[in-house]
Order: sequence, then C-alpha cells, then structure tokens
Amino acid sequence: MENVRTMAEEGGVKCKSLVSMSALPGKEILGTVEKETCDLILMTTRGNIGVIGTIFSESTTQEVLQKASVSVLVIP
Repeated sequence: MENVRTMAEEGGVKCKSLVSMSALPGKEILGTVEKETCDLILMTTRGNIGVIGTIFSESTTQEVLQKASVSVLVIP
C-alpha cells in the first residue's frame, strides 16, 4: 500500500492510505470515504469465494462497489 501512495504522490496525485480493523469492513470503508471526503476507493479482491458463498454472502468488494458514492478501482 505504501508503494502505491508513493507512486501517486510522485505523479502529483494527492493520496492518503488508511488501515482500519472492523467486523464490518464494507461499512468501515464506506464510512471512511464520507469522513475523509475521498473521491476514489482503491481496493483489491481476496479471491473467489465460490458459488455458494456468492449466493449467501456478499463480499466486501461487492458491497463497496454497489454502495459507494465515489468511483472504485478494484485490483485483482
């Protein structure tokens, strides 16, 4: 994460990276976006949770993509 922040700043892009722990990571990310007045979310996926997992649970990435009020860039 620090490498991405450094590259962004070297390219003239203001960037702030945050690390947070939460039992509800999607809500934590979305809440932080509002508090910090972010204009982009950069996140990675953790992998395939399978068909059953997709049916019965929503991944954090899916939740953020569906509910974010700003653009989301997902890196696999």
